[in-house]
Amino acid sequence: MIITAFIPLLLGGILYYYLFPDALFVSFLDRFWKAGVHSNYLYFRTPFLSFVRNYLLDCLWAFSFCNFLFLITENDSRKKWIVFLIPASVGIVLEVLQKVGAIMGIFDIWDIVVEIIGVFVALMVTRLYQEDIYEKN
Repeated sequence: MIITAFIPLLLGGILYYYLFPDALFVSFLDRFWKAGVHSNYLYFRTPFLSFVRNYLLDCLWAFSFCNFLFLITENDSRKKWIVFLIPASVGIVLEVLQKVGAIMGIFDIWDIVVEIIGVFVALMVTRLYQEDIYEKN
């Protein structure tokens, strides 16, 4: 479960840093490290890269967050609703805050949808993992 909590977050961070140097988070890291290693893909926008930036990275974040919560709750199946509600609620609140101008960003209902998909995928992976463990015992 540790792998499913941290690998998606690490992968998303690497993709974000390498492919999207115009992001605030990335510019902060560049100033901190006094260097930047980025791809030229930014200048060749494609539908695939737009999908990666706008949706896949959100899905990875939600997947990672959900699995991290499973680690904290020690995979207690009774707490699955909590593990679902916390990342889904955070995603919704962040989007609403963007809508009202409280934080930077652009409100997008599809961000909420892909974050919920990420949470559902994490729930399914966890369920399959648990079933596999029970079958082996």
